[in-house]
Amino acid sequence: MNAYEETLRGVQWVLDNCTSYQVAKDLNINARTVNRYQNGETPVGNMKAETMGLIYNYYLDKFGHIFKAIEGIENRSVELTNDDPDFHEVDYADGPTSEFIIHTVEGHDDLEVFFAERDFVKKIKQQIYDGDTEELNHEEMELNEYADRFNYDDVVAYRVDDGEINWI
Repeated sequence: MNAYEETLRGVQWVLDNCTSYQVAKDLNINARTVNRYQNGETPVGNMKAETMGLIYNYYLDKFGHIFKAIEGIENRSVELTNDDPDFHEVDYADGPTSEFIIHTVEGHDDLEVFFAERDFVKKIKQQIYDGDTEELNHEEMELNEYADRFNYDDVVAYRVDDGEINWI
């Protein structure tokens, strides 16, 4: 990815995940300008270089360390702590419960990352929910380690300082 694409990615992330009020207030720019980019009224590619630079630097200052850590986790250059992981469940009215494993990131004690269950585990849970198969315990599924059950190749969410969960 070249520098322009990286800048666009960061700017787009801010536009997609922050309110125009928050960005305008923090950067001392017009909220209506930010809102025009957010709602597609003005293409991001037409953004003034100065505005793009402000928003990209805002992204780096506020969120860059998080995404660098996540990228490092996914390419195995950043380690997870050896602490016992935590778990998070999401209940659905029309499907089985999704379970996520949560780890703290080595060197980033304020950052927790979430990993989803592997596809085959989700499929078995759906079959159980649909009544197509009997309930199985983890031993019957031959899931001996967390890595057997959870996909450590993709971070699906993160949380900073026990704040809100941010789904990726």
